[in-house]
Amino acid sequence: MSDFQNPNPYQTPNPNFGGSSPMGADQAAARVAIPAIIIIIYSLFSIVYAASTPFVGPIIQDALNDVIRGILPSEDARREFDAQMEQQRNNPFALAVNISTAVISIVFFAFIIFGAWQMKTLGNWGWALAASIMSIIPCGCCCLIGTPVGIWALVIIVKPEIKQAFRSMMPDK
Repeated sequence: MSDFQNPNPYQTPNPNFGGSSPMGADQAAARVAIPAIIIIIYSLFSIVYAASTPFVGPIIQDALNDVIRGILPSEDARREFDAQMEQQRNNPFALAVNISTAVISIVFFAFIIFGAWQMKTLGNWGWALAASIMSIIPCGCCCLIGTPVGIWALVIIVKPEIKQAFRSMMPDK
């Protein structure tokens, strides 16, 4: 039967249409390796940033406050500003928010690292997909890297030949 006599008019006449051809696991691993590694590195930087923010953030804030104090027009304005900053500094709620945000960020990026490792090793396609999508969300210190690399990884891992490579690496049940 030729391609034109296919009983299913909606089926692609050529199974390799669109450039997707059978791909070995080694080729698929090579295609996902670079975005996976970049995602892992960017997530590690984001974890370090998140872990240091509750401690380094107040130091940076004090430096910015000194700059702001320098441009205030009067001594009264400086005293009022200092009082407001002292009140913020002694606010236990602000510290709790900073620490909880850091913990949530660390867990978030740990999940991304796990999924990116699954992508690199062709382990679990679902985790690789989740890591790609989570990398697209701009919530880390390196979102200018994570967003385009996450999109790149997503474009790669949704290709049928890459999905097939993930399936071929799954252990038989």
